[in-house]
Amino acid sequence: MRQSGRERDALLLQVKAVIASLAAWEIARHWLPPQVTTYAPLTVLLVTRSTVYRSLKESAQYLAAMTVGVLMAAAFGMGVGVHAWSLGVLILLALAAGKLPRLGAHGAQVAVMALFAFTAGQGEPPFIGHLALAILIGSLCGITAHLLLAPSRHTQDAQNGVADLAAGAQRALSAIADALQDDPPDADTTRHWARHSERFDQLAGQMQVVVDAERENAVLNPRRPSTGGEHALPRLPATIAVLQRSFSHCHSIIRSLTYAAHHDRWAALAPRFLTGYRDLLITVAQAMGEIGRTEPTEPAAVHELLKDAERQLEDLEQNLAQSVAAPAAHLSLQGTLITDAGRLLSDLAELDTLDDTVAA
Repeated sequence: MRQSGRERDALLLQVKAVIASLAAWEIARHWLPPQVTTYAPLTVLLVTRSTVYRSLKESAQYLAAMTVGVLMAAAFGMGVGVHAWSLGVLILLALAAGKLPRLGAHGAQVAVMALFAFTAGQGEPPFIGHLALAILIGSLCGITAHLLLAPSRHTQDAQNGVADLAAGAQRALSAIADALQDDPPDADTTRHWARHSERFDQLAGQMQVVVDAERENAVLNPRRPSTGGEHALPRLPATIAVLQRSFSHCHSIIRSLTYAAHHDRWAALAPRFLTGYRDLLITVAQAMGEIGRTEPTEPAAVHELLKDAERQLEDLEQNLAQSVAAPAAHLSLQGTLITDAGRLLSDLAELDTLDDTVAA
């Protein structure tokens, strides 16, 4: 409770559900028959979710399922009466209607509502009207509590998480660059590369979940994010996507270098090539670090670093084109590494267009 976080949000959600349930029950028991009173607080528990948007969506789906169910019960009750065979047909049709995609997870409530309205209320319009009012009261109480005690905004956490993701990519590239010496890296070093790579993939998946949750939390939320967060939030998914695509090429670079180190192919990477490739990776890592700063990203700085990297890549390509006397196996390995670096830069160039990508 001392600081903002998911745990405090979860506890606050429970408190809101309790308050809204009590309010719904008090209203329903003063204005509606006892047979339907329970449905007011029950609706609160069914539709109150972690975000305002999701709660409204759940309420709409639940009300739609209730409407379908009670209308079917009213039609059967007034049309054919309450019988065992009519109840069976009603449930069968209600279960089929509950499969409508727009009802979402509340599709099963069609049959529940139809059964309750048909058996407890005999399909009578007054009972069905009272049941509808109880559910409406519960939905309104839940949404009102959600708006009055709106969920906290975690835009800053999402921004910091994406910044950490970019910093993780920088560390991985820097670790690879540091190991590009004349002698091949040992098994511990290549395992270190692999661990960096795995951690990046795990962090990217976690950050995608965090960003998606905060984007949903922002919809219809009366609370405003921290300064600059409202403009940065829409760009975070694109930043994660670019970083993930870029790092997929880093995976390929790691595999090629690991193969060369452990299969006697390191000699194919001439000292001049290793030096140029190390400088290229360092420049790209610096661009990643610029993206991962805690203060707003400077697009001009990222642009300049990527331009430097493109010049370094062109030098490597020219040197490779001039190495006509080198063995084909050597040219193939160097060409593979150059191609992966080119793809990496091509994907990172998209970040050039994302101003204020991870302003923290």
